[in-house]
Amino acid sequence: MKKSTLFIMAAVLILWLCLAVIKPLDGRVFIDSNEKPKDFISGIINNFDKSKTYKYASLKGINHIKLLGYPNKNAFIEFVQSDSNKVYLMENNRYVPYDFENSADTLVIKLNESDFKAIYIYTNSSLKTLILDKLNASLRSVPREGNLSSFENLIVQNESQIIGSNESRDNLHKIKPIKITVKDKSHLEFHGSKFSNIDLNLNNGMLILNEGSFIDTLNANLQGLSNIIIGKYPD
Repeated sequence: MKKSTLFIMAAVLILWLCLAVIKPLDGRVFIDSNEKPKDFISGIINNFDKSKTYKYASLKGINHIKLLGYPNKNAFIEFVQSDSNKVYLMENNRYVPYDFENSADTLVIKLNESDFKAIYIYTNSSLKTLILDKLNASLRSVPREGNLSSFENLIVQNESQIIGSNESRDNLHKIKPIKITVKDKSHLEFHGSKFSNIDLNLNNGMLILNEGSFIDTLNANLQGLSNIIIGKYPD
């Protein structure tokens, strides 16, 4: 048998191994039509999957959420319309456990010092208050039916740096009135967001309305070293 033929057969074998064995090793579990692991490696990974035992925070009876993080760590926060009414955290494309506590109608979630977290808030109703504390994060929320926001009151505090968007496929969507507070040397920046009315309170904080963001009516109360910037923030 020629050496070139051996090389070709070896290359085909390596390719098959990559498709059949190495791919599942990235942590994904491949399942069949009966929702069973599709291959041997997927079966092993599924047995080590701890996410099924994790306890996730329920939003039943919750009106206020506080996310407590670290100023130098990044996060992505997204509101998803769903009847599950739970909060899930992902890291490296895997669900991860997290610390949380309930106090009456308030849920407090404490993020650890990992470099990045994706936070998905699945809810079928609007929250009264979302508090972002010591967070450097992107916040995405799609307008709900009737142009309601995912939250009525947004508080950004303790040196948080937040970039928010209320993007919608319909460019005519305008979020109905919400209240926003930015304080403690925090920055809040909006991209591609449209609001009918905002009651704004800045206390040593900054609001930036970037390109594609519009507010019909802005009622602003500025205290301390506070600023409102329309357009790109200067370098």
